[in-house]
Amino acid sequence: MSSLEACKLGNVACNLELASFLDQDRHYLRNKHLIPKVRDGQLRFRYPETAKHPHQAYVAAREEGNA
Repeated sequence: MSSLEACKLGNVACNLELASFLDQDRHYLRNKHLIPKVRDGQLRFRYPETAKHPHQAYVAAREEGNA
């Protein structure tokens, strides 16, 4: 299961939750998978205005046509 698929299972997931769920190192997961998916528009930050928000999490970006 990919990080994107995991985010689509629920509304919001933090880095630590995803790392545990996917059995990956959280720093590796963030740097190699989550941040690139945010840049590509597949994921978005829960608090985009504050990158280091204490409750920062990732949300699956809405697909075109789905509001």
